[in-house]
Amino acid sequence: HVENVQFKDMYGILADLTKRVKDKLTTLGKNEGEINIDEMFDFQVTNQKMTQFADVMSNLTASANQAISGIARNIK
Repeated sequence: HVENVQFKDMYGILADLTKRVKDKLTTLGKNEGEINIDEMFDFQVTNQKMTQFADVMSNLTASANQAISGIARNIK
């Protein structure tokens, strides 16, 4: 049901993931000569989550737009 989808919540989650990735990059940048493997792995996992979530949001938005366009065409 399209009416149950809360896109603003999903954008908030994506904004949080983006902030976490930026914060991790800043942390990694401060330790120029010393990169902790745990921090690097955590960065990679968080970055992957952000990328996958952005893909999901893109697909959901496209699907919702197609559904709404289909309804609008049928109303004409």
